[in-house]
Amino acid sequence: AASESVLDPRLQACLGALQLRLAHFLLLAYSAHHARSLLRRPRRHRPVRGRLARLPRVARRAGHPLVGEMSTRAKPVAGEFALSAAERSAIAKHLQSSVRSEPRPAAPTTARVVPPPQPWPSVKPRKCTANELPAYRHREELLATVRAARVTLVRGATGCGKSTQLPRLLLLEAATAGTPCAIVVAQPRRLAAMALAERVASELGEGVGGVCGYRVRGDARASAETALTYVTTGVLLRLLEEDAALQGFSHVVVDEVHERSVETDLLLLALRRALAAGSSAKVVLMSATVPAAPYCEYFAASLGGGGGGVAVVEVPGRTYPVEELFLEDAVSNTGYACAAASARDTPLPVEPSLGAAAKAAAAASEAADAAAAA
Repeated sequence: AASESVLDPRLQACLGALQLRLAHFLLLAYSAHHARSLLRRPRRHRPVRGRLARLPRVARRAGHPLVGEMSTRAKPVAGEFALSAAERSAIAKHLQSSVRSEPRPAAPTTARVVPPPQPWPSVKPRKCTANELPAYRHREELLATVRAARVTLVRGATGCGKSTQLPRLLLLEAATAGTPCAIVVAQPRRLAAMALAERVASELGEGVGGVCGYRVRGDARASAETALTYVTTGVLLRLLEEDAALQGFSHVVVDEVHERSVETDLLLLALRRALAAGSSAKVVLMSATVPAAPYCEYFAASLGGGGGGVAVVEVPGRTYPVEELFLEDAVSNTGYACAAASARDTPLPVEPSLGAAAKAAAAASEAADAAAAA
C-alpha cells in the first residue's frame, strides 16, 4: 500500500507531462495550419474541418487549464490577422515598385542594332532584251508552225528565250486578231514558274496577276483577266482532272520535257488522250536537248499516223558565245611544264609470258589493219 501511494503521484505526474506535451504539439500544428492559411488569398470564409477541427477538443480533454485557455484564444487568430484583398494588392504593388527601383549593374546588351532603312539600289538594265533573243528573231516561223500544227516541238539552246517569248508572242497574236485565248505554261519547278511570270509581265508593262500570272501550290497570282498563266506540272494535272478535254485552254505549253519526271509523263499521256478525243487546243513541247523522233511518233499515233499534225522547230543561236576548251589546251595556255617522270611513274615489270602474248596481239592487230587498208 505504501509503495502504491508513492508510485501513484509519480505516474500521475508523468501522465500529466505527457498530456501537456501532446497538447503543446497539437497546438503547434494548429497554429502552423493557420499561418499557412494567412499566406493564401481566402476567397470566402470556410470553417476548419477534419482532423484540425478536433484539435481544441483534444486539448480540452487533456485536463490542463492552460492548454484549454490557449486553445480557446487560438480560435480567433485567423479572423483578426487575415489580410483583405485591398491590403494584399497594395503590398504586391509596393514590392514591384521597390524591385524595379533597385539599382542594377550595367550589363552589355546582346541585341543587334538594326540599321536604318537604306534606299533600294537602282535596277540595272537587262543585258539581253526581248528583241535581242534568238526566239524573238524567229517569231514568224514559230507562230506559223504553231498555227499549222496541232503539236509543235520547239528545240532551242538554254537562254534562247523560248520559255518567255513564245507564250508572249502567242498572247500578242491573239490580242491583235481579237480572238480569245487561254494559254497555260507548265514548268517543273515553282520558282521557275514564278520568275518567268514576273519576266513576261514586266515585258508586257503590267504587274503579275493581270494579263500574265502564275499558279503554284500554296500561292496564286491570277485573276479573271489572266490569259497567260504559268503553272507547275502538278497544278496542270489537277486542272486536267476537271477539264480532260482541254475545252478551257487554247494553248498548252509544256517546258523542259526532257526531264521525264512522273508528272511530266502523266501530263503527256493526258494531252495525247485529249488530242485523240478531238480537242482543238494547241500543244507545244519545249526543250533544249530532247530528241524529236520519239515525241513525234508518240503524238502522231494519236493524230491518225503518218506524222501529220506534228512539227519540229529549231531555234539556232545562243544568247552568249560559248567556247569549248579541253584540258590539254588549258595546260598549254597557262604555260605549265610537266615535270620529268619520277620513279613512281615507271611501269611495273611484266612477266615474260604476258609480254610475249601482248606482243603477239599487237602484231596481229597491225596485220589486220594493213590487210583492211590494202
